[in-house]
Amino acid sequence: QVLRGAANTAGGSMEDFLRQALTEISTTVQGQGLSLLVIDDLHIFQEVEKHELRLALEGALRLLESLRVLLTSRCALGGGWDSLEHSKIVLEELATLPSEDAAELFQRRCARQLYKEDFEAQPCNGTPRQALNVSSAHQLLLQSQLLKILDGVPGRIVGAAALVNSNLSSLLKHPALQPGNDEQTGTN
Repeated sequence: QVLRGAANTAGGSMEDFLRQALTEISTTVQGQGLSLLVIDDLHIFQEVEKHELRLALEGALRLLESLRVLLTSRCALGGGWDSLEHSKIVLEELATLPSEDAAELFQRRCARQLYKEDFEAQPCNGTPRQALNVSSAHQLLLQSQLLKILDGVPGRIVGAAALVNSNLSSLLKHPALQPGNDEQTGTN
């Protein structure tokens, strides 16, 4: 069974969210063999939330011997995440993607088709945009500054591609390329 949720700290505390989620998990997985809890994007949690999460996870691991936890983060967690309760933490840095794979992932995750004008500095001046076939878009992506900035990191690529929608007039105007944005994430 897959349980999905998102912490909405505006509607309640992280602690309340975690308590509810872990209660649901413990009643769902009890006696069902090994269970995996995935907590994605841990880097976006505030320090207080990370502390609350750590305490909640330690409690859950004490109660549920069959629980396994997978934490993902785009950066090193630090702050004592080298162990949880009596559980072993294995840190694994994923390799970056080769340029060819990075371009393919970016294309697949874009919310709209890529156009010739996405790669040109001159505006289209009201003329219809010229859609690119997959191969042409791929070749232009390989040469783009945007793909270079994303540095083959899958999370960055997926995050940047998610911003390519009908509201973005050109890849040259992508937030990751704008001055003042963090190269690592494409955000302020």
